[in-house]
Amino acid sequence: MKHILSKKMLILTITTLMILVSFSSFTTGNEEESQPKDYTHTVFVEVGTGSWCPSCPASNTQWHSYYVSGSYDFEYCEMVDSNSVADAWLSSHYNTHWFPTSYFDGGYDVVPGSSGLITSLNNAGDREVYDVEAEITSCAWLGTAQIDIEIEITNNEATTYNGDIRIYIIEEESTLWDDYNGNPYYHAFLDFALDQPISITSGNTYTTSTIWDGSSSYPGLTYDNCQVILAVFNDDFHQGYSDPPSGYPFTAYYSDDATSAHPVLDSGPPEISNAGATPSIQASGENVEISADVIDDAEVNEVKAVITDPDDTTFNETMTPDTGDTYTYDSTFSTTGVYSYYIWTDDVNGNQNISDVFTFEIMNPHITDLSPNWNFVALSLNQSISKTDLIVKYNAGDHSWDDAVTGGYVSDFIFGWDRSGQSYTFNNTLEPGYGYWVYAYNPCELWIPLMNANFDDYITGLKQNWNLVGSPGDENVSKGDLLIDGISWDDAVTGGYVSNFIFYWDRLGQNYDFTNILEPGYAYWMYAYLPCTLGQ
Repeated sequence: MKHILSKKMLILTITTLMILVSFSSFTTGNEEESQPKDYTHTVFVEVGTGSWCPSCPASNTQWHSYYVSGSYDFEYCEMVDSNSVADAWLSSHYNTHWFPTSYFDGGYDVVPGSSGLITSLNNAGDREVYDVEAEITSCAWLGTAQIDIEIEITNNEATTYNGDIRIYIIEEESTLWDDYNGNPYYHAFLDFALDQPISITSGNTYTTSTIWDGSSSYPGLTYDNCQVILAVFNDDFHQGYSDPPSGYPFTAYYSDDATSAHPVLDSGPPEISNAGATPSIQASGENVEISADVIDDAEVNEVKAVITDPDDTTFNETMTPDTGDTYTYDSTFSTTGVYSYYIWTDDVNGNQNISDVFTFEIMNPHITDLSPNWNFVALSLNQSISKTDLIVKYNAGDHSWDDAVTGGYVSDFIFGWDRSGQSYTFNNTLEPGYGYWVYAYNPCELWIPLMNANFDDYITGLKQNWNLVGSPGDENVSKGDLLIDGISWDDAVTGGYVSNFIFYWDRLGQNYDFTNILEPGYAYWMYAYLPCTLGQ
């Protein structure tokens, strides 16, 4: 055993302990072979040891054999004094006097040497403890000696539990330190990943997480040769002695539970769920939020929304963390039409994943500006709408159709055109591709509620004779870009499908004129010599 005094005393100390170790190593008898009992908790053992110590290999070997047997409910670590963190801990926390010395449950029992370890282990396992449960809920290897650790501590007591939690990082078979006999230390302590006080009210669970970064100190550490140990210590004061029964005192705070986990190599991609756009239909120039929940066994590195607009232009936008596992991207969109998007993500280990493809729609709810008198109007979307769903904007106020009629802003009568009968009709529903007469008493605007616009290249079916039409889109369409039964406008005119003249209504002058452009929200007269389809 090592007596932590001066180097002058080292030879005498080692000689004395070699005699003790020789005796204890070969006379353990039934004490070391006794059957383990059901423990009240997982016992935690810290072993003070040193590579120069002749008596320490016996302790190293015994603790390893007990642990791998699986017969005893305990966790342990070898605090090798060549590790400056371990050496400082042994001196400041335990006032360590001899090497090796095993500290059971934070000092409930202290055993210098290698004799009586199982007896003390069983005694500690029989100890009455506070009813707390320690759990490592996640232990992910991030690569290059970095571990993402998540823990939970549940207090099942009727009162508040106060104490400390410590997370120990150990190397299962040391690549850094050998014992005096040249064998590697097992469960060699490397570092604390966490050491902090806790206070948990009755019936509650404390959760926290930390990322241990040992990349600078232990770059050679591998995920399959390390272990994470969590131990929970209460704050009840006890007097402990590193040289029992009364030498080298220290303040002991006992451990009530311990658990361990091996880091898991993160080979799977992040998981994506609950992707969506809010709102799914939005007005041009207004905000849309794309969100998704993204989780990973290790750590999410980046999340992007890959968006394709109605013009087939694709752009990648970085999503930012929101609450919990949710990531969001907020923006306004001006181009009307259907946008498609999917979520792309990767984790810190380079694993990638993409979601399904989703859509949202941008539309222009403004149909047209109405002038006082008659207005020739048409819907700017490819979907029917009842006149009672129309919105009339007047004096910066939004009015329902009925309120606008009552207020004297518009007439309640909307006139359409029967293409088959070649006569005017009263209409309560506006259909895409058709034109209508609307009378306004005051300058105002005609709007529609946010709804699925169903943009496509189809305009309407023309009957033989006069047709009152409108382009169900939000952009100007040149006459030369129109298609008749799939052929160009010029060829359709030459082929005798339609007349080359398109008439529009001048709302200000209240007269007809010729036009070569179909504007959104406006209606036009077209003459067809035979039934055909109008598209673009």
